[in-house]
Amino acid sequence: MTCLDLNRLARLDPVQHAASHLANKFGSPPPSIRSWEGLRQSGIRYLAPATIEALAAQDARFTCFYSTDMLEHIPADAFARASTSTASSLGHDGLSIHAVDYSDHCARFVPALSRFNFLTTYSDQQWKRRNPRRHYVNRRRHSQLRRILGDCGFTVLSDSPKVCPAVDAIFGNLATQFKVFAESDLFTQRTWFVCRPKPRDEGDESATR
Repeated sequence: MTCLDLNRLARLDPVQHAASHLANKFGSPPPSIRSWEGLRQSGIRYLAPATIEALAAQDARFTCFYSTDMLEHIPADAFARASTSTASSLGHDGLSIHAVDYSDHCARFVPALSRFNFLTTYSDQQWKRRNPRRHYVNRRRHSQLRRILGDCGFTVLSDSPKVCPAVDAIFGNLATQFKVFAESDLFTQRTWFVCRPKPRDEGDESATR
């Protein structure tokens, strides 16, 4: 297994905690991970700083890519580059699997906020000033990510959008750029994407459910 990080953020203590938790869940003795070399010997290669674009340029090959609550933090242009590189690094039967959280992350810490609060009022320029680089959220909606994945060489085999009831206070006060979206698209909170690279001769045919 290979884990990529744009910056070297991982620490061994949380890695050990997670490994012990999983071992306990499956009734196995916990591993002792006391160094990055020990992590590598356990079967996990941690590369940081690193990008999938750089690995793809080295002709790296993988059978599966997986992420949890990450795609919503990647700017659109960087997401397109990474998705194209991911598709090129997978075999024809490889999979790209992603859990996506489309909600306003600030609402996790401020109970009074709607999970869709960031769709109101703020233009892209105004949102940029309120969107810290270390916790960037792109505000992309479900249909946009599906389209980018298709444009970058993937067929979406399945996705499972969780659509919440519309919030009248949000729907009636949308920022201009969100008024073109369907109500179900605006209020999709989460999904799981399962994707496969398109055959090289498939062209730009739209992804299907």
